[in-house]
Amino acid sequence: MDDYKHVLIVLLIPGLIGILGLTSIEFLIDTHGYVHRDRVEEITVYTPPTLSKLINDYSELFMAKHGVRVNVVVDATGRLINKLELTKKGDILITADHYFMEYALERGLVYPSLKRITLIIPALMVSKKSNVELKQVGDLAYLASKGLKIGIADPEVAPFGRIGVEYLRRAGVYELIRDKLYIYPDVGVLARYLQVGVVDVAILPHIIKYWYPGDVEIVWPKPEEISGLASCQVGAVTKYSTRRDLADLFLNELVEYVEGLDPVKTGYVGKLSDLSRIAPYDYGKIDLPWVCLS
Repeated sequence: MDDYKHVLIVLLIPGLIGILGLTSIEFLIDTHGYVHRDRVEEITVYTPPTLSKLINDYSELFMAKHGVRVNVVVDATGRLINKLELTKKGDILITADHYFMEYALERGLVYPSLKRITLIIPALMVSKKSNVELKQVGDLAYLASKGLKIGIADPEVAPFGRIGVEYLRRAGVYELIRDKLYIYPDVGVLARYLQVGVVDVAILPHIIKYWYPGDVEIVWPKPEEISGLASCQVGAVTKYSTRRDLADLFLNELVEYVEGLDPVKTGYVGKLSDLSRIAPYDYGKIDLPWVCLS
């Protein structure tokens, strides 16, 4: 009877393939004749909204090349760190700036081998649907007094919310407009509202210009206005990774992939020397932190 079950299952497999429309399927048949589907290796990557499209696109390439499924979790960096610390699950953490990665290091959540993925520059973004004329950050007080909506991401959990607040403080306008600011959960949500004109002006990472090139205009800050605020998006393998080898492989190949992209077309600045190709200054003018230079 055992032999009959074994033969019957093997004979039925081609029929199942035809019925289900599968082109290939891998099975293991043990000594008792039971059929097992091969287990697919997988890793989980935590990423901020600013890199969600890049990570999703690259994950498909990684799966095709290595046969490893990549589960991508997208959220504001602060919430990602909280999730990692609470669940103790996940293989890679990518943060929207260096500050949160240093925090993750201090908390013992990641290994100290950090990977710079791309530089990220804070900038003023203007919705083309708003017909707003904005030349510098000092103009925001006047625009707010006229009822225009100025948005930032939540500074409690989103790095660019914190950066936005500091940028406004340096310009001397934060106290003038703080009660008129519109706060959004993360840069992804804020960017979508900016695109459709619900928000007139926002402080966002430069990459948003490349998400919505026909809907958003960028006003670059002066180098001295963002010295120490410009940052980079950083990746690290978590202490909870069950496949550190695959996580290391993913990060190493991701860095190479980003460095091969054209920053003029994509906005992703993998190489330090490429910053001057998209911004009106080079990386030496904006006092980048050590994490971004190494």
